Amino acid sequence: CMLLPGTHSKWAQIENGKIVRYATYLTGELFAVLSKHSILGRLMPAEGEGKKESDAVAFKLGLTTARSSGPGDFTHQIFGTRTLGLTGRVPPSGLADYLSGLLIGHELVSGMAGAGDLASVPLVMIGAPALCRRYADALGHLGHTAVATLDNTAPAGLWNLARAAQLIKESP
Repeated sequence: CMLLPGTHSKWAQIENGKIVRYATYLTGELFAVLSKHSILGRLMPAEGEGKKESDAVAFKLGLTTARSSGPGDFTHQIFGTRTLGLTGRVPPSGLADYLSGLLIGHELVSGMAGAGDLASVPLVMIGAPALCRRYADALGHLGHTAVATLDNTAPAGLWNLARAAQLIKESP
Protein backbone atom coordinates (compact mmCIF):
# COMPACT_ATOMS: atom_id res chain seq x y z
CA CYS A 1 0.00 0.00 0.00
CA MET A 2 1.43 3.37 -0.99
CA LEU A 3 0.40 6.56 0.80
CA LEU A 4 1.22 9.90 -0.79
CA PRO A 5 0.17 12.57 1.74
CA GLY A 6 -0.47 16.08 0.50
CA THR A 7 -3.11 18.57 -0.54
CA HIS A 8 -4.92 15.68 -2.17
CA SER A 9 -3.57 12.56 -0.45
CA LYS A 10 -3.50 9.38 -2.46
CA TRP A 11 -3.65 5.75 -1.38
CA ALA A 12 -2.71 3.08 -3.91
CA GLN A 13 -2.88 -0.61 -3.21
CA ILE A 14 -0.71 -2.71 -5.45
CA GLU A 15 -0.96 -6.47 -5.96
CA ASN A 16 1.19 -8.39 -8.39
CA GLY A 17 2.42 -5.17 -9.99
CA LYS A 18 -1.08 -3.78 -10.62
CA ILE A 19 -3.02 -1.06 -8.87
CA VAL A 20 -6.09 -2.80 -7.45
CA ARG A 21 -7.42 0.05 -5.30
CA TYR A 22 -6.91 3.79 -5.50
CA ALA A 23 -8.43 6.41 -3.22
CA THR A 24 -7.90 10.15 -2.97
CA TYR A 25 -8.56 12.31 0.10
CA LEU A 26 -8.96 16.09 0.17
CA THR A 27 -7.20 16.28 3.54
CA GLY A 28 -4.69 19.06 2.92
CA GLU A 29 -6.99 21.28 0.92
CA LEU A 30 -9.83 20.82 3.39
CA PHE A 31 -7.46 21.85 6.20
CA ALA A 32 -6.49 25.00 4.28
CA VAL A 33 -10.08 25.95 3.53
CA LEU A 34 -11.31 25.33 7.07
CA SER A 35 -8.42 27.09 8.79
CA LYS A 36 -8.31 30.11 6.47
CA HIS A 37 -11.86 30.59 5.16
CA SER A 38 -14.27 29.33 7.79
CA ILE A 39 -15.51 30.22 11.23
CA LEU A 40 -12.92 27.80 12.65
CA GLY A 41 -10.00 29.88 11.48
CA ARG A 42 -11.22 32.97 13.33
CA LEU A 43 -10.12 31.41 16.61
CA MET A 44 -6.70 30.41 15.30
CA PRO A 45 -3.76 32.81 15.41
CA ALA A 46 -2.70 34.14 12.02
CA GLU A 47 0.37 32.51 10.48
CA GLY A 48 3.49 33.67 12.30
CA GLU A 49 1.59 35.05 15.31
CA GLY A 50 2.43 33.47 18.65
CA LYS A 51 3.06 29.93 17.43
CA LYS A 52 6.57 28.55 17.41
CA GLU A 53 6.05 24.80 17.31
CA SER A 54 3.26 22.33 16.85
CA ASP A 55 1.00 21.28 19.69
CA ALA A 56 1.48 17.49 19.88
CA VAL A 57 -1.21 17.11 22.57
CA ALA A 58 -3.83 18.85 20.41
CA PHE A 59 -2.76 16.86 17.34
CA LYS A 60 -3.11 13.56 19.24
CA LEU A 61 -6.50 14.65 20.61
CA GLY A 62 -7.65 15.16 17.01
CA LEU A 63 -6.34 11.72 16.04
CA THR A 64 -8.04 10.07 19.02
CA THR A 65 -11.32 11.82 18.22
CA ALA A 66 -11.17 10.63 14.61
CA ARG A 67 -10.37 7.06 15.62
CA SER A 68 -13.36 6.92 17.96
CA SER A 69 -15.85 8.42 15.52
CA GLY A 70 -19.08 6.82 14.45
CA PRO A 71 -21.15 7.13 11.29
CA GLY A 72 -21.92 10.74 10.44
CA ASP A 73 -19.60 12.22 13.11
CA PHE A 74 -17.17 13.87 10.69
CA THR A 75 -18.74 17.34 10.28
CA HIS A 76 -19.84 17.36 13.92
CA GLN A 77 -16.25 16.69 14.96
CA ILE A 78 -14.94 19.39 12.64
CA PHE A 79 -17.24 21.91 14.27
CA GLY A 80 -16.01 20.61 17.63
CA THR A 81 -12.77 22.45 16.85
CA ARG A 82 -14.67 25.70 17.48
CA THR A 83 -16.20 24.39 20.69
CA LEU A 84 -12.81 23.29 22.03
CA GLY A 85 -11.46 26.77 21.33
CA LEU A 86 -14.40 28.68 22.80
CA THR A 87 -14.36 26.62 26.00
CA GLY A 88 -10.56 26.86 26.34
CA ARG A 89 -10.07 23.07 26.27
CA VAL A 90 -7.61 23.63 23.41
CA PRO A 91 -5.73 26.94 23.30
CA PRO A 92 -5.99 29.03 20.12
CA SER A 93 -2.39 28.09 19.25
CA GLY A 94 -3.36 24.39 19.29
CA LEU A 95 -6.57 24.53 17.25
CA ALA A 96 -4.84 24.12 13.88
CA ASP A 97 -3.00 21.06 15.21
CA TYR A 98 -6.23 19.60 16.58
CA LEU A 99 -7.95 20.14 13.21
CA SER A 100 -4.95 18.65 11.41
CA GLY A 101 -5.05 15.58 13.67
CA LEU A 102 -8.77 15.21 13.14
CA LEU A 103 -8.53 15.39 9.34
CA ILE A 104 -5.42 13.21 9.04
CA GLY A 105 -6.95 10.79 11.54
CA HIS A 106 -10.12 10.39 9.49
CA GLU A 107 -8.04 9.87 6.34
CA LEU A 108 -5.87 7.23 8.01
CA VAL A 109 -8.81 5.37 9.54
CA SER A 110 -10.50 5.22 6.14
CA GLY A 111 -7.34 4.50 4.17
CA MET A 112 -6.23 1.73 6.51
CA ALA A 113 -9.68 0.15 6.46
CA GLY A 114 -9.53 0.07 2.66
CA ALA A 115 -5.99 -1.32 2.65
CA GLY A 116 -6.97 -4.34 4.71
CA ASP A 117 -4.68 -5.91 7.27
CA LEU A 118 -1.73 -3.52 7.51
CA ALA A 119 0.04 -6.09 9.68
CA SER A 120 0.50 -8.15 6.51
CA VAL A 121 0.41 -5.35 3.91
CA PRO A 122 3.50 -3.11 3.96
CA LEU A 123 2.77 0.62 3.91
CA VAL A 124 5.15 2.93 2.05
CA MET A 125 4.88 6.73 2.25
CA ILE A 126 6.07 9.04 -0.50
CA GLY A 127 6.11 12.80 -0.12
CA ALA A 128 7.58 15.89 1.46
CA PRO A 129 9.68 14.85 4.49
CA ALA A 130 7.94 17.15 7.01
CA LEU A 131 4.47 16.00 6.01
CA CYS A 132 5.54 12.35 5.97
CA ARG A 133 6.88 12.80 9.53
CA ARG A 134 3.50 14.17 10.61
CA TYR A 135 1.73 11.21 9.01
CA ALA A 136 4.27 8.81 10.58
CA ASP A 137 3.49 10.31 14.01
CA ALA A 138 -0.22 9.89 13.31
CA LEU A 139 0.24 6.29 12.16
CA GLY A 140 2.25 5.56 15.30
CA HIS A 141 -0.49 6.99 17.50
CA LEU A 142 -2.97 4.71 15.73
CA GLY A 143 -0.70 1.69 16.22
CA HIS A 144 0.80 1.38 12.73
CA THR A 145 4.06 2.21 10.98
CA ALA A 146 5.29 2.72 7.46
CA VAL A 147 7.99 0.27 6.36
CA ALA A 148 9.64 2.99 4.25
CA THR A 149 9.37 6.70 3.54
CA LEU A 150 10.57 8.10 0.23
CA ASP A 151 11.14 11.76 -0.59
CA ASN A 152 8.84 13.42 -3.10
CA THR A 153 9.33 11.42 -6.31
CA ALA A 154 6.95 13.53 -8.44
CA PRO A 155 9.59 15.81 -10.02
CA ALA A 156 11.74 12.87 -11.16
CA GLY A 157 8.67 10.98 -12.39
CA LEU A 158 7.37 13.95 -14.36
CA TRP A 159 10.82 14.49 -15.86
CA ASN A 160 10.95 10.84 -16.96
CA LEU A 161 7.45 11.04 -18.44
CA ALA A 162 8.36 14.19 -20.38
CA ARG A 163 11.51 12.52 -21.71
CA ALA A 164 9.61 9.38 -22.71
CA ALA A 165 7.01 11.49 -24.52
CA GLN A 166 9.86 13.35 -26.20
CA LEU A 167 8.69 16.68 -24.83
CA ILE A 168 12.21 17.45 -23.68
CA LYS A 169 15.24 17.52 -25.90
CA GLU A 170 18.32 16.40 -24.05
CA SER A 171 21.62 17.98 -24.97
CA PRO A 172 24.37 15.61 -26.09
